[in-house]
Amino acid sequence: MLEGYGKKRDEIARQVGIAQADSAAAVAKKRYPLLAAYDLCLKCSHLFNILDARGAISVTERVGVIARVRALAVGVAKAYIDQNQEKEETVAEVVNA
Repeated sequence: MLEGYGKKRDEIARQVGIAQADSAAAVAKKRYPLLAAYDLCLKCSHLFNILDARGAISVTERVGVIARVRALAVGVAKAYIDQNQEKEETVAEVVNA
């Protein structure tokens, strides 16, 4: 094991948590555009893949992180669909007015 490897693992794990929290907050506040929330979701996935490739995450942690990233991606997708429906309704109101 490389010296300092544990610190790097902890830093990457911390970054996953920060990106996840920021993305979830953006979706919860319905901040638009949702591209930023999606970008943070991808960042979570990428950082998880780094941890997984290095073997720095246990099997139990792996399952939990995958579930959290998946739930985050589903939340962003649902918010995106809601956003598009709102746009369509607004356009329909303008056209029908």
